Parts: sequence; structure tokens; C-alpha cells
Amino acid sequence: DLRRLPEFALVGAMDQVTVRDNGLLTSGPLFPNSARIDDVSIAQNPSLTRLLGFSAVREARNIEISQNTSLTEVDLGGLEAVRRLDIRCNAALPESSLDPLRSLTGQVRISGNLGSPSPCL
Repeated sequence: DLRRLPEFALVGAMDQVTVRDNGLLTSGPLFPNSARIDDVSIAQNPSLTRLLGFSAVREARNIEISQNTSLTEVDLGGLEAVRRLDIRCNAALPESSLDPLRSLTGQVRISGNLGSPSPCL
């Protein structure tokens, strides 16, 4: 288990990023120059508090961010196109901070986060 994931500054596009079941991870990874990503899964990382490394991503096929109990901040502010976006069951992540993502076309599921009217399913 790693506490922090590195910055991948030379990566312009990615096929798959999976960060799962890491009890020590508090932040990361960083992809400052990646405009396109196919599949991202960030799940069940109980110490992860911030996920800010995806701000450059403009286009994605599938993004899942779920069951990261300490997560308080996600930056997907550059995202313009997504086929499937699933952000759910992150107990400390304010649901209202994700409102701008609801207008994306594609299958968008945002629920069960902090302040959500929907339970975590």
C-alpha cells in the first residue's frame, strides 16, 4: 500500500486507471496533461481525502469513484464528455460539489454521498 501516488506528467491519454483497496492512500494520482481517459475506477480507499489529479481530463468513457469513506474533494471540472459517470457512496464527499457534473450527457449517477437525498446503494 502506498500513501501517495505519483504524478504522471508525460501521460497524454490513458486506457485504464484503477486504484482500489489501498488503506494508506491519502491523495493522488496526478495526471496533469491527460485530456482523455478510457476507464477510471477509484474505489474502497478509506484514507483517500482528495482526488485532484484529473482536472485536465476532457473526455472519458467510464469513471467510477465509490466507497472512499474519507474523500472530501474531487476535481473533474474539465470533463466535457463521458459515457458513464458513477460517483456514489463517498460518505464525506459533499453531493452538492458534484452538481456541475449532472449536466453532462451520458449515463451519470451521483448518489449516496454526503448530503444526498438518495441512500447509498
